[in-house]
Amino acid sequence: MKYFFSVATRDKAYALPLSINSIFKFYPHATYTLVCPSQDTQYFRRLLDSQCSKPVRILSEDLYLDFADFKSIVNNIALSFGVCLDGVPRSVYGWYYQQILKLAFAISECEDTLACQCMIDSDTILLGLLQLQDSIGRTIIRPSNYERHIPYLELCRQLLPSLPLSLPSFTTQIFAISAPDLALIKSVLGLTYVNQALSYAHQIASILLPIVLNINKSLSGSYMSEQDIVGSIQFLNGSPMGSSSKFLRYNVSGFLSNQQSRIASLLGFQYVTYEKYYLSNLRINWLSFLFILVYNTPPVYCLLKSIQRRLTHLSQSTLVMAILAPTRS
Repeated sequence: MKYFFSVATRDKAYALPLSINSIFKFYPHATYTLVCPSQDTQYFRRLLDSQCSKPVRILSEDLYLDFADFKSIVNNIALSFGVCLDGVPRSVYGWYYQQILKLAFAISECEDTLACQCMIDSDTILLGLLQLQDSIGRTIIRPSNYERHIPYLELCRQLLPSLPLSLPSFTTQIFAISAPDLALIKSVLGLTYVNQALSYAHQIASILLPIVLNINKSLSGSYMSEQDIVGSIQFLNGSPMGSSSKFLRYNVSGFLSNQQSRIASLLGFQYVTYEKYYLSNLRINWLSFLFILVYNTPPVYCLLKSIQRRLTHLSQSTLVMAILAPTRS
């Protein structure tokens, strides 16, 4: 039995039924749980009952930590560090809040079931089976071939000082937690006995957010990845390293047809993520499809990102020189 889950708000409903049905397609005996805002539970119940091939469990995020309580925790931590959060939009708080919920749900459910819990982003659609565990039940961790976001790794090194400097990123839209991971994950995150007054989510927020604010003196940025945190802990716990993830995400401007999905799968892409930032069409045309196949091939993507960084650096250097150059009279 495989246990999948996502944490989502109503703005991710556009891809969620596709994501859930892809799970049931490749894992017919899997279960799926959605954690969402309490005011959205009925909306998602109607949507998923009508569009999903199997029943799903829907839980309110308030079972783990109320959003208002989370915001209060963050603001109190910021105050203790002298960090001003005035003007930080609700969406930024929500981005960090969802990561805390994902960690809390995965840990608590794994404790209850002693089974592998797999988080999948709600806008991510599987193109084939994923090997989540090895033959003895250890989680297989898969590095990202696309990029390493330095703030994510800085947070991980604060939590785990013994991590190697060359550690890859594990931010790949998916993570899994198995029973052999629990002891070290709970130890690193300082998790103790759960009671109604202090949930896992509360404890995790109280451990991770001070590190984020101490390092960055801000919350207005991408400074934390729950996927990198889990992958780094599993790396130190001796989890086997699988092959690097290969997925379609960048510049995916429309939904793939069934034929395009099969072609992408045959080319080794494991899943596709539909981010609103890139979506501009209902369907992706064949020319754009060929473009994203090439663009999302890891060596090509890394080369183009390197060129982009060099051009940006050159542009900034030229601008600084122009500003500092003496003016002629």
